[in-house]
Amino acid sequence: MKVGGGVEDLHGLEPEPTTPEPGAQWSPTTDADFFRLGDSFGAAIAGDGTLASLLADAQKSTVDNLPAKGLKARSA
Repeated sequence: MKVGGGVEDLHGLEPEPTTPEPGAQWSPTTDADFFRLGDSFGAAIAGDGTLASLLADAQKSTVDNLPAKGLKARSA
């Protein structure tokens, strides 16, 4: 399947996995991450900042909180 610019997108042809990969785990901060993202979308809709800056703040907060859970992380 061709997408913008003639790039091949083969993901549309792959079947959806029915089970998680063996050993796959959720991040220990998943719940907090979802709340942070929801708050960012709500703030953007309310006009409290741009979506891009609010999502960047949410990403920074997520990365900053991972070491407390014993994970090494850094922003790109």
